Amino acid sequence: MSSGSPTASAPSSSQRTAAAGDLAGQAMEQAGILAASKSTTVDCSSGAAQVSQDGAVVRIKGECNKLTVSAIGALVIADSIGSLDVTGTGVAVAAGSLKRLTISGTGTMISYAGTPPAVEDRGSGSAVSSDPLTD
Repeated sequence: MSSGSPTASAPSSSQRTAAAGDLAGQAMEQAGILAASKSTTVDCSSGAAQVSQDGAVVRIKGECNKLTVSAIGALVIADSIGSLDVTGTGVAVAAGSLKRLTISGTGTMISYAGTPPAVEDRGSGSAVSSDPLTD
């Protein structure tokens, strides 16, 4: 017979990944609903871009050395990203290639093609996957 109070356990890695997928899925659903009215294409020929509009759906064209996403429920699709910094909640980013990733947000979902990026995850509920979205 055990004495003492019940002990709560921390969520498992698979539970955290599922929660991140749920949040990111909600963000992508929201982004899909808003796509017709808020979809934007950005040419990143300057080498840097920023997405800060909540609920934005943004297509980043070209080689983007530095991309910063600080929004809620944003969906970003990019050709190529050197360094990606994500803050905010429910952000989803799909990249053709990604070299470096820093996450400080909650419920972030990142997908990339090719070589895995260097990842620094200071957020919670993040999911990073090598299964990119396709056209």
